[in-house]
Amino acid sequence: MRTYYIIQYNAKKYNTPHEVISNVNMELTEILENSGNFLTAFYAIIDIKEKTITYTNAGHNMMYILHVNQTISYLPNNGPVIGIAKNIDFSSCSEKLYFGDRIILYTDGLIEARNPAGIMFDTHRLLDTINKYSKADVDTFVIELCNYLKNFQAQAPITDDIALLVIDTVFH
Repeated sequence: MRTYYIIQYNAKKYNTPHEVISNVNMELTEILENSGNFLTAFYAIIDIKEKTITYTNAGHNMMYILHVNQTISYLPNNGPVIGIAKNIDFSSCSEKLYFGDRIILYTDGLIEARNPAGIMFDTHRLLDTINKYSKADVDTFVIELCNYLKNFQAQAPITDDIALLVIDTVFH
C-alpha cells in the first residue's frame, strides 16, 4: 500500500512519466535497499488532446497498441526495475494514437500463467489472441482473452496476480 501512495504523490507532483518513475525509484530504493526486492512498473499518460500515450516502462512486460489498421505497436521496456539503485534516469517514450486504437496493458501474471504441464501462456499466445479478436468489440475481446487463458490454465494453480486493462480510444 505504501508504494501506491508514493506513486500517487509523485504523479501529482510531476508532469511526465519519467519524472514520476525516477522519483518513485529514489524513494523506494531507500526502502528496498539491500532487501533483494524490486518493483516493475508501467506508467503512462494518455493525452486526449494530443492523441498520444507517453510512458515509462521500468522493467515491466512489453505492452501493446492494436491500431485500427490491425498493426500492433510494441511499448517495450525502456528502463531498469525500480528499487535497485537511487540515481537512475528513466526515460519516456511516446506513441501516436488514432481513433479506434486499442491499448492493452497487463501484469506479468497473465503471460507467466502455466498450464498443468508447466508450460507458460507467454507473449506469443497473448499476441495470437490479440490478433484473433482484433476486430471484436472491447467487451468481447476481454472476455475471449480471459476465456482462452482460463482454458489454457485448466486446473493448474494460479501463482501470481493477473490483471488486464484494455482501453479503446474514441477521441476524434
